[in-house]
Amino acid sequence: MQLKGIQILGIILVAIALVQTYIFYKKKRYNLWDFLLWIGIWITAAITFIYPGAANLVLPALTLQTSIFATLILSTIVSYFLLFIIYSALKDLKKKVVEMAQANAILRYDVENMYSGQGNVENSNPKDKS
Repeated sequence: MQLKGIQILGIILVAIALVQTYIFYKKKRYNLWDFLLWIGIWITAAITFIYPGAANLVLPALTLQTSIFATLILSTIVSYFLLFIIYSALKDLKKKVVEMAQANAILRYDVENMYSGQGNVENSNPKDKS
């Protein structure tokens, strides 16, 4: 089996992505589910680059004639799935940012009111007042 230029480039990119996924997992940026999901995606991509004819084994079950259509359809489905995951994560992040901003505003309000009622700090001793 002779690998072509695009296959070698694809395998190199997949190897980089696999290493990066592992690093993210070790740094706790990915949980186990994310790690396994991305490892599965990258291994599938590696198999596709190494054995491009492997897609022909699945084509009859998908009722598709060529591997180009299968790749296009599969990549579209995966793209929509990843877009959904990103959208969901963004909504969660937005909610957390709003909660933090509200908590910060309440804290600032409390601190400002705590000091605004005392007036001048030097003359705040009740014994000095006559």
